[in-house]
Amino acid sequence: MTSVLISEEAKFVTGVQAIRSPRWPFQKDTFYKMVREGLIDKVFPYPGSRPVFSVKQIDSLYVVSSDDQSGGQSGGQISP
Repeated sequence: MTSVLISEEAKFVTGVQAIRSPRWPFQKDTFYKMVREGLIDKVFPYPGSRPVFSVKQIDSLYVVSSDDQSGGQSGGQISP
């Protein structure tokens, strides 16, 4: 399967582009499961067209917020 690079200017991608892109770590089944569960919305550019998906929305699923990151050490030693 050929990789598809998504440019920084891209606003929407097709399902095939999203699945084949190394930008996001999911397989076909995972991608469509996320669509079914409402994590990724289908957007129809015009009536009767195939759906596209928001790059910003997909990116937001893979951004780790600073609140989720561990800052500092755990299990420190006590000085005598």
